[in-house]
Amino acid sequence: MADALQDAHDLQAEGVEDGLPVAPRVNRRAGQCAADAGPLFAELHRELGRLGYRSGTHYALAEQALERPVSSLAALSAEEAATVRSYAYGQLGLATGSVAA
Repeated sequence: MADALQDAHDLQAEGVEDGLPVAPRVNRRAGQCAADAGPLFAELHRELGRLGYRSGTHYALAEQALERPVSSLAALSAEEAATVRSYAYGQLGLATGSVAA
């Protein structure tokens, strides 16, 4: 039992909860997220750009995909980011990861 609790604690410390990635904590006042999450969401911005989406449309695209307001891609969970990525490819009639990955 103690081993299971330690494993759960270790996963939470690594940004994983219940086997799924956890969204980084965002300091909304400073507009910053955890340093280790930056590259993940920067890559989503780059991938959307490689697909031809202009940088000013990334948030609107995320809002369409998630059907809720999005002020920062860094505030998305890993699951939400995957939904946005899949939606972006789908809007172009492409399989996810087929072009820009």
